[in-house]
Amino acid sequence: TPPSVTVSVINDITGYSAQATVPADGTVFTVPDLFQNSNIDERGEILATSAQLIQFVEGVFCSFNRDTTIVPLN
Repeated sequence: TPPSVTVSVINDITGYSAQATVPADGTVFTVPDLFQNSNIDERGEILATSAQLIQFVEGVFCSFNRDTTIVPLN
């Protein structure tokens, strides 16, 4: 079993947050797949103002990507 990574996303305006834990095996996950039906899901839109890794594995690179924009979480 691969180690896992947990990311927390927070909406500082509403105070809501959600967490997702995924395997650290190179699998790509979409933000909606991770956070749909959570506190930060506003009718199908994931609304967050910040994110942080709360469980991570040394040497694993985590990021949010959209087209050519890459936001590292490490």
